[in-house]
Amino acid sequence: VLVLLGLDAGLRWGEAIGLRWGHVLWGEHSGDPRRSLRIEESRPRSGEAGPTKSGRARNVQLSRRLLAALQELYRVSWAPTFEANVLPTWNPSVFRRSEWRRIVKRAAIGDRAIKDLRDTFASQLLTAGVQLGYVSMQLGHADVGVTARHYARWCGGDSYRDPLQLEPGEVPADLLARLVESPQSPHTEVSSDESDDATARIPWWSLRESNPCLQGENL
Repeated sequence: VLVLLGLDAGLRWGEAIGLRWGHVLWGEHSGDPRRSLRIEESRPRSGEAGPTKSGRARNVQLSRRLLAALQELYRVSWAPTFEANVLPTWNPSVFRRSEWRRIVKRAAIGDRAIKDLRDTFASQLLTAGVQLGYVSMQLGHADVGVTARHYARWCGGDSYRDPLQLEPGEVPADLLARLVESPQSPHTEVSSDESDDATARIPWWSLRESNPCLQGENL
């Protein structure tokens, strides 16, 4: 869920940690475009929740795969109250040392920072032809100029390209789940020692340490 909050919703770390179940707007079904997250607060790694970086609340549309992940987490968490945090016991240090390291190794994408999830969300949507203003609002930037300064090179430059078309019931974030099928998707460089076919076929659970941190296991 944490990875998808960055990859499919573009949330900052503090926004992901501060997200409450009452801010998850499920919609009537998985094809309801009104499904979204209401981002009203941000919680630092230590301290009380406060306003978002821009000081404004926003709605971030939910991709179908993030919706499904949240539904499953809600179920296994025994239907928490609206005020409960979606990630109540998440420890950034433990996640970075254990789970995140395994995730990028299994994906064979080299050394990546967790913030790259948010950057991928923005750059891939712009590559797919989603308009800059919409991406800026989803990211929660103070104005579209901030988005342009960070991601202008992904807007296509002087060459025209057809935007990817949404299928019925999709929101723009759903494009990220199928961009691998598009020639418009930017290529990710993979180092030679991480692109071995045999390693790529190993299930993620077999890459786990023999004596992992208990906190990481609970996550």
